[in-house]
Amino acid sequence: MPSLVDPDKFSPGSGEGYLWVGNYSRQKGIRNLWEWAEANQAHIDCYGYGTPRVYLEQSEYCHVKVPVPNNEMPVLYKDYSVLVHLPSSPEAGSRVFIESILSGLEVITNEHEGDLSYVRLYDKNLWRVRLQKAPQEFWQKTLQVLE
Repeated sequence: MPSLVDPDKFSPGSGEGYLWVGNYSRQKGIRNLWEWAEANQAHIDCYGYGTPRVYLEQSEYCHVKVPVPNNEMPVLYKDYSVLVHLPSSPEAGSRVFIESILSGLEVITNEHEGDLSYVRLYDKNLWRVRLQKAPQEFWQKTLQVLE
């Protein structure tokens, strides 16, 4: 089973600025995002789906943008230098987190980011190797269970 993230599609860009990507929901930490942006007076471009975006539209620092399809994300990441990802509850893993690391973005996050429990270093090369090995490791473990 292949990984949902193809590491070969992501590479660093030369963009500047803050990015947030996700579903506009309480669990994804939109309140945390709002508070962080206000406290740091940082303008953040926000790409996502859902109606709670109205909350962010009231901030002078959170700029709600048109959602971007998954296949266009590798290009979008190149336009930014930092991902702000502050979920309000534990996440098992975050596709956006992994894709951002592979794209060379600095990640501002908190203790709820589940991927941190696996690889604490934000190293795009470690993530690339891990994702490339994922299909082989998946089938090896599956066969072990079936034996």
